[in-house]
Amino acid sequence: MNKLRIARIILHSDRLRMDPARGALKGPGFWRHLRAAYGHQLPGYQARISGIITACHQQDIDIVLFPACTAIWRYHTQLERYRQEIRKLRCAIFGCLKVSPSHCKEHSEIWAHGHRLMKLDSRWPIAVKLAGIPSVIAQSSTIKVVYQAPFLTLPSDRLPATPPYRLALDLGHGQYQGRYRRVFRKLRSMGMDAVLSFWRNQQGQTNYHWVEARSRYTLERHELPHGDYLDLLEFH
Repeated sequence: MNKLRIARIILHSDRLRMDPARGALKGPGFWRHLRAAYGHQLPGYQARISGIITACHQQDIDIVLFPACTAIWRYHTQLERYRQEIRKLRCAIFGCLKVSPSHCKEHSEIWAHGHRLMKLDSRWPIAVKLAGIPSVIAQSSTIKVVYQAPFLTLPSDRLPATPPYRLALDLGHGQYQGRYRRVFRKLRSMGMDAVLSFWRNQQGQTNYHWVEARSRYTLERHELPHGDYLDLLEFH
């Protein structure tokens, strides 16, 4: 594989806490947290995400990996604003969360060269070529399906529904515990370079980089406003 540059985004929430017994918030609990934290201040939050996209656009980056639920929106015009910003990037994977007083709904999107390639949910990973590299994209723990069963592919890519792939990119939710490392080490043993994006807990530490790679790589961390991180990963 030629040199590949990936920007992995870690978002910070100063209100996000981890349950010591159960670990990170998941599913509806996580959605409700984001709705309470940002649902009533979406213009400011959208400006924050726009700033991250601008920072990525200024770098020579092949793929930008955002966490799940990055694009928080209430009205369709707000979702379209995120999409307009994402079109600036060569290739991007980002999670979306629709919030309303009664319910929340989550999905993720894969974009390349200004066009949406695929929408995915929490049921199955998706196989697709990103930057010309056979890759698998998953939302949170569905990444485990990669080594358990066949999964969906983009028909135009003519990729097999089972490994091998070179990249495994995971859109995470709240900060993960150490046992999740076993999943990533399994992916590395299958010949993949695996990267996780996620939301960082209040005062959460990131001593483990959540990257398991067969390729040689470097990681350069850029600290952004609001406690967010832009990790520039360069694979060789």
